[in-house]
Amino acid sequence: MGKLFSRFYADRGHAWSSLFKGDEQEGKRKVKLMQAEWAVKIDGFSEAHVWLAYRRLGGLAEFRKFVPSATQFRSLCVDVRRADDERKRFLVRRKQRLLPRPKPTAIALTDRRRKIAEALGRAFPLRKSNQGGG
Repeated sequence: MGKLFSRFYADRGHAWSSLFKGDEQEGKRKVKLMQAEWAVKIDGFSEAHVWLAYRRLGGLAEFRKFVPSATQFRSLCVDVRRADDERKRFLVRRKQRLLPRPKPTAIALTDRRRKIAEALGRAFPLRKSNQGGG
């Protein structure tokens, strides 16, 4: 949490430090309270998701001058995790598409041909046996 708050201070300067106005002791108390609140709000998100959400802040007009609340930042983390999960699902589906299709068995092919013949209203031809002479 300390690294995240340091980044907010470095990037937001006065907008961030003004949240902790007061004498030194009161400022430290406010920082601890805020860190505890933020820790609860972003608990369960990976560090990667938290930093991706932080980077996304720069592109959002409403947060260029103002610092997001813990709830607003949590919402960004949820969006980032959802997008990451969707990206992972896409990659899995893509990988599955790249696998060769398994070859159907002879029984499955015969069954498929029979169903097609029935659907077309035709008699399913029986194969001639190679046995016997005639």
